[in-house]
Amino acid sequence: LSDTNSDKFAKHLEAAKQAANAPFAFPPKLSFTSDVEVNQDDGITVVQFNRQSDQQPVVLYLYGGAFVDQPQPDQWGFCDRLAQESGARIIVPLYPLVPGHQYKDDYQVIDQLYHDLMESVPASQVTLLGDSAGGLLALGFAESLGQMGLPQPGHVVLFSPWLDIKLNNPLIEKCKDQDVMLAPEGLRRIGQMWAGRQDPTDYHLSPINGDLKPLRDVHVYVGTNEIMAPDVIELDRRLRHAKVKSQVTLGRGLFHTYPVYDFPEGREVVSQVAKVISTTKVNEN
Repeated sequence: LSDTNSDKFAKHLEAAKQAANAPFAFPPKLSFTSDVEVNQDDGITVVQFNRQSDQQPVVLYLYGGAFVDQPQPDQWGFCDRLAQESGARIIVPLYPLVPGHQYKDDYQVIDQLYHDLMESVPASQVTLLGDSAGGLLALGFAESLGQMGLPQPGHVVLFSPWLDIKLNNPLIEKCKDQDVMLAPEGLRRIGQMWAGRQDPTDYHLSPINGDLKPLRDVHVYVGTNEIMAPDVIELDRRLRHAKVKSQVTLGRGLFHTYPVYDFPEGREVVSQVAKVISTTKVNEN
């Protein structure tokens, strides 16, 4: 959210609420190369790209949208490109959104979907991928698996993840003028709504505070011209300190969630992520 004007903010929330309550439909004029399925699972819409067999790598994609907006055309196009390049099955749950829901609702949906997947697919075959707010969910959920002693996904891939719900890093204020997409003030307002009364330092809300040691393999991409970069740099330090296999890539001069977009730098990341997914070992838990 880049506009903190109160009237526009309220109108954005109301429009998002109406969209979330409407029957699901892809944005107009979208076409896909992959086969696409849309199903309902316990009242949650789940979209799948390129489903072929249980032997495929699986990507559980948690989309960004500040916990307010449903996936945008560029995000759907990204799913199609990644499915085609990796050969993976891409699963996109339309998790509950603000203002009608809070963080526990989203974690419950992801937890149920992940455990359902484990009945037919080993955890090592799964890549947990999230951009922006979805990156917060992806990392927070992986950390929660560690807390419960449950199998980790083979890979966690994050694009410009929102790592601290309150955006407290002082360096964020210094770089916010470079960010053409996000304003920290608007995100903080949304974050407070999503968190409810929970302690904002809780790792479910601010996964930069979580235990990283159980994670298997983490890949993070962030643009240098965005407010999420300072916390990603700190996450890189913490991953290395925890001795987690990881790679953090800074896109010089690039913007928020740049890998999602269909331009040369974005396509390069899709190719890199496709290679990560293809290294999955299907015979391990």
